[in-house]
Amino acid sequence: MKVSKYFDKNYRSVVASAFTNRGLKTKSIKAYQDLLLSLKNYGIKEPEQFLKLRLLELQPIVNLRSVKLGGIKYKIPYLIKESNQLTFASIWLTRVKGLKKVNRFNLVKAITDNIYQLKDKKGAAYVKQQDWYSTASRNRPYLKYLRD
Repeated sequence: MKVSKYFDKNYRSVVASAFTNRGLKTKSIKAYQDLLLSLKNYGIKEPEQFLKLRLLELQPIVNLRSVKLGGIKYKIPYLIKESNQLTFASIWLTRVKGLKKVNRFNLVKAITDNIYQLKDKKGAAYVKQQDWYSTASRNRPYLKYLRD
């Protein structure tokens, strides 16, 4: 898979574009730069490459679609396009719950902690991925209800 094809042209990474889609562009770009600086402070020489590797580990293959049949909602798994896989991974990485006061520095610290926990197969993003796959594997018999 050619990774450079799917990363954002302006900001050179999906994580940067996930930051810029969260709100004001200047604040979000500064938050992305702070994230790269905090990764450098941890001793990583190339933080953008490190983020790309973590995203490639985290990207899902399967998504769940809700279909209502006979008053019952079924979550049916289906394959995701490669460009959307990195988007899902970046959303899982940047979405942080449990912060009482959300400012740029708390968000950057929470995301760097999430990245390092991902390396040890822990953390919120890894748990989200595992829940996603377990739900998809449980709902495999409902594939017959999928209509395109």
